Amino acid sequence: MSGALTTHGTDIEIDYFAAVDDITDAWNDTTGSAHMGSTEYSAGVFYRYATIDLHDLLRNIGGDLTAARDLTAAFIEAFVLSLPEAKKTATAPHTIPDLVHLTVRQDRPLSYAAAFEQPVTADRTGGFAAPSRQVLDDYATAANRLLGSRGLLTSGWASLETKDLKGLGNRADSYPDLINTAVTAAFAQGDQA
Repeated sequence: MSGALTTHGTDIEIDYFAAVDDITDAWNDTTGSAHMGSTEYSAGVFYRYATIDLHDLLRNIGGDLTAARDLTAAFIEAFVLSLPEAKKTATAPHTIPDLVHLTVRQDRPLSYAAAFEQPVTADRTGGFAAPSRQVLDDYATAANRLLGSRGLLTSGWASLETKDLKGLGNRADSYPDLINTAVTAAFAQGDQA
């Protein structure tokens, strides 16, 4: 699993805060404590990437295909839907991923992080999501052309995007449909692993 990176340049915002004991009278304590500090945060369109090695997973759990399938589906769902926990009441990070892309390969993993080597620029209405999706689709198209289809078992995506992103494979209607398609394709080959 890689760290998340923004697809574009972003500024760090400073959030100053103060914390004080506010019930010292009830404790008959006049000393109390106080703290003043700052935290940094930023927001943006992020790219995250993870790989599951099914051969290693199967070896680690004694070849149990049912357990491996269940673990794989659970990991993907958790990866897609997990939220950052730090400062969640202050920053409200309750958005869903704008786009999820899953690929099953039998030859090697493939990250599309290099698509964002040059930061995406906002479109004329000011957003980063649409141009990030387009850059990702363009890069995936070029990378898949370069590698060829050998080793590619399935590739698909689900998104709020209404435009077709052919470089990312087949569109799924929902995250559960996308996950089920990928896991089914992976374990159709897993019987031969």
